[in-house]
Amino acid sequence: MPSIYIHDLEFLVQERLGDAKALLETGRYSGAVYICGYVVELGLKKKICQTLNWDEFPTDSQYKALKTHELEVLLHFSGVKKFVIANLRPEWSVVSTWDPEKRYSIGRVVEFDAKIMIESTETILRAL
Repeated sequence: MPSIYIHDLEFLVQERLGDAKALLETGRYSGAVYICGYVVELGLKKKICQTLNWDEFPTDSQYKALKTHELEVLLHFSGVKKFVIANLRPEWSVVSTWDPEKRYSIGRVVEFDAKIMIESTETILRAL
């Protein structure tokens, strides 16, 4: 898989955030929460690129530690962990509960939870 450029990451962040909002509006709450996790992941990967002054996010095996869906790991490499933990702990505690296994959640997410996840995602993204 080729590297993904930073401007593509930004595009994907906005696209997937729109997808999450569309899912919320149609009552597909589990899907909205699930997509938000990927939005945060993409945002963190973009921030890693900015922090390291990279034009693209590497996807080759040389950077195995970065080839993860674990938001805590990506936050660590982003360079803004201390800021996020100090200033956005409530929002981070919401989004950091996400993992790719959420795709197996069926009907366990209510509208309120989806709204909080989207709001927390947007707050985290603004900080990145």
